[in-house]
Amino acid sequence: ALIRMALMGRLSPLCLVASLANLLTLSTGATLMEKISSSRPLGVEPELDCGWRSVTFDHAQTVQPWIKNDTAKLRALWDALELSALCNETFPSDKREMARMTAPIPYAEDDKAALFVDPVNGDDDGKGSRDSPLKTLAKAVDMHRAFGIQRIVLLAGTHHVLTPVVLTSQDSGLSIEGEDNAVISGGVPLTVQWAPRGDKDGIFVAQLSDEQLASLPNGIKALQVAGRRATRARYPNANPETDLFPQGWVSKDATQWGMPVYEGKECDPNDFCGPSETSTIPVDDSWHGMFQNYTMGYGGACSRYDPPQSPWCSKDFYTARQLPEMHARSPSSIISSKNLPNYPKYAAGSVVGAEIHTWRSGHWFSWMFEVGAVNPGARVDTWTIADNANNVAGLVPAPKASTDTVIYLGEFDSMDGCWKAVNDSATAFVVFTWHSTQFADEAWRGQCYASAVEFWNPMDQDEAFSGYAPHTNSDEFVFSKGGHQGGEGSETAWEWYVDNVLEELDAPNEFFFDAATGQLHFYYNGSSSPAAPSPPTPPAEIVVPTAAQMIEIRGDMDAPAEEISIKNIEFRATRPTYMEAHGVPSGGDWALQRLGAIYLDGTKGVEISGNLFTKMDSHAVFLSGYNRNTSITRNEFYSLGMSGVALWGRTVNGTNDGRNGDQPRFTLFDGNFCHQIGLFQKQSSCYFQAVSAQNTITRNVCFNLPRAAVNFNDGFGGGNEMAANVLFNTCRESSDHGAFNSWDRLPYITNVGDPNGSTRPAWNNMHHNLIVSNYAADGGCFDNDDGSSYYEMHHNFCVFGGHKGDFDGHSKYSHHTVYIYPVSYFKACFSMDIQNIPPKGYGETYSNNICILQDAGGMYLHFASVELDDPSIDVGIHMGNNSLYVPGGAESATVVGQSSQMSFADWAKAGHDTTTKANGTMPTVEEMMSWGQSILQQ
Repeated sequence: ALIRMALMGRLSPLCLVASLANLLTLSTGATLMEKISSSRPLGVEPELDCGWRSVTFDHAQTVQPWIKNDTAKLRALWDALELSALCNETFPSDKREMARMTAPIPYAEDDKAALFVDPVNGDDDGKGSRDSPLKTLAKAVDMHRAFGIQRIVLLAGTHHVLTPVVLTSQDSGLSIEGEDNAVISGGVPLTVQWAPRGDKDGIFVAQLSDEQLASLPNGIKALQVAGRRATRARYPNANPETDLFPQGWVSKDATQWGMPVYEGKECDPNDFCGPSETSTIPVDDSWHGMFQNYTMGYGGACSRYDPPQSPWCSKDFYTARQLPEMHARSPSSIISSKNLPNYPKYAAGSVVGAEIHTWRSGHWFSWMFEVGAVNPGARVDTWTIADNANNVAGLVPAPKASTDTVIYLGEFDSMDGCWKAVNDSATAFVVFTWHSTQFADEAWRGQCYASAVEFWNPMDQDEAFSGYAPHTNSDEFVFSKGGHQGGEGSETAWEWYVDNVLEELDAPNEFFFDAATGQLHFYYNGSSSPAAPSPPTPPAEIVVPTAAQMIEIRGDMDAPAEEISIKNIEFRATRPTYMEAHGVPSGGDWALQRLGAIYLDGTKGVEISGNLFTKMDSHAVFLSGYNRNTSITRNEFYSLGMSGVALWGRTVNGTNDGRNGDQPRFTLFDGNFCHQIGLFQKQSSCYFQAVSAQNTITRNVCFNLPRAAVNFNDGFGGGNEMAANVLFNTCRESSDHGAFNSWDRLPYITNVGDPNGSTRPAWNNMHHNLIVSNYAADGGCFDNDDGSSYYEMHHNFCVFGGHKGDFDGHSKYSHHTVYIYPVSYFKACFSMDIQNIPPKGYGETYSNNICILQDAGGMYLHFASVELDDPSIDVGIHMGNNSLYVPGGAESATVVGQSSQMSFADWAKAGHDTTTKANGTMPTVEEMMSWGQSILQQ
């Protein structure tokens, strides 16, 4: 990004060099692998680390007092905080299980005013009473409409809903409630007859009947056996519910990707990957920096989306970074068959229909691709020699060292000497690298390394020379679909795994469905016993997740479906939908689908409360278009393949005019318990909103997530409140993000900030949240990314997160917050990264905060692209009355600019921020925790 600013004339070449040097010096220095390897950040004292964990456990029970007696939730919270493993604490034992609802529902006295549904003993010809229940929810809805009965009670058991139950305005006032152990499943129940396959103990096969196959319109993309999610046969092996990246992923360093193509032609990295039409609407009523105008691209590369449009296809969008970094595109193939140990055993055509799951470069989100064809690798009969290429970069721990796969052969004056040593060795080496006598790092000069393991992915590096013995290149797997699961594009992808391959069925709990034969293969991990020593047979009863939506509530702005409630039900077993149509909702990073197990479009006053959403592979709840005053409260979202709740509105004809009101507004997302989501689509959140405004996100506990817990994809309208939430263990697998994340790259016109209509939104009020930015959540507690503006953040307790400004974000106000060891890409209280100072009237304010820096010389204020003598700082940055704690005090704390730095003492002497006090006496952990708890109670 710095380089692109220099190319745009926003940064001089001299300042570019200085800025890059500063970035290398002042950044956290930890790699993604280091960040995600532990929930305890590198270098943090165990006492402080255990302090926030204990406070978080107690505070979660303060914001959600109803979980105090719920052993399952408390245990999940305790284990996620690792209070036993890292802090030697003992789980409190005086807890008891309780139902999901906080009070019993008085069913008996209301029996006459309700319709009862029993999935086991019911009959759709019954009366609908408790003594003569119906069998299906669909029939109960029919009777509700016929007789005006406004309450449906689902009795215990599994209610299979394979075709969505659609409620409309005629169903306004209806309540659907579950008694304990009532489950709505989107899965098809099947009874199958297993037989040992014969080639390996534990693997069984079942032949599905024609009738069973007809009941599976989408085949078998997911499977549940005995209530447990099975894993589609894959390499490398991993359990998506329990294994985190990098477990189960092939390294990007050993992978080659096919260049993006459009209509059969390879794309130019510096041009659009497919011609798109650009439409740009000028905006002049407010300042939006580099995102001043609303712009959209149509068709071309964006034909992959539904609708076929995205700002990432506009030639006017985000020109600082669009080419070649993020314009809509994706790899066309993967050339990496040699990374599959079982590949020589693959039957012809076996990989066609397989899916490649991969991280987009940068670890922002995951792509999925379907393999449509295989191109055999060509034979190379001579040694391949690559100049200025290092094939062992990063694979050798130190000069003259060897590993299990890379062997040090000695020092040589020439590549020929290295090559001779390779050929003279008794070991059949197939690759080598020689560091020349002119290699930049003297410690490696002349050294020769070789390996008998075939890997070839040399990194560009001067004065390194690598060789590859005669070989056959990897086969190329050509993609037939996919690459539409995120907003930005990239030339390549990173780590990956393959699934849906029969020959990879080699681990317990894996399955493979052969659509051609109708056979289901399953590796059962049941245990034998002395009485039955042979491997046990899998349960005959299985469930195939098939539905994507189970309850739809539909109306329109003129005749909305009103006051419908869904309570105390367990929802499970929706199918994976990541290969189905996605759209780009606005200017953020996301692409997603308009679907969910519960889907709302055109509603008012809908209540979704006390439910459990689990073992689902699509979104749990989706609000599309016009929805008012939806209440989503006290639900649990657990073990989901995608997001918990997503909101996506509409504008006038797809423009930036949101005054039509066709958006989710005044949504209440309160008291929910959300954990272990994003098992497949890594860009998932507990709560997501796009083209939506005036929502309230309060008292939620969210943890164990691959990316942000809460995400605002744009700044549409504003007026949101986020308060009293507990967020931790986010970004466990991704990077360049925070526990909360936002973008604001497109200006929308609404009546929220100005009743007369304006692109200036109302302020968002973010307060009294406990946020821990551990793992790779290095974007700050509130990661207000590109263009994010109009945020007041106060009375928060932020551990490991600082205040962030980035890419022309502005109008943010942080006050009365406790920041402990803050990081916002850099270890700083306040970090303004790649942008200039906002103009007058759009400034950033940081005041009345407590900021505790861990190290002497720590940064109070950091500007990545602004010089310290720039007069605009005093116009656009307002700081004062902060309490700064840093070893060494004011003389030690630093203020860092683009190419220089000074002590905070000198900064204050120069007339800046004279009311902030820097303290050299560091507070104790007990004092830090006490200050944080106190600020949450004010």
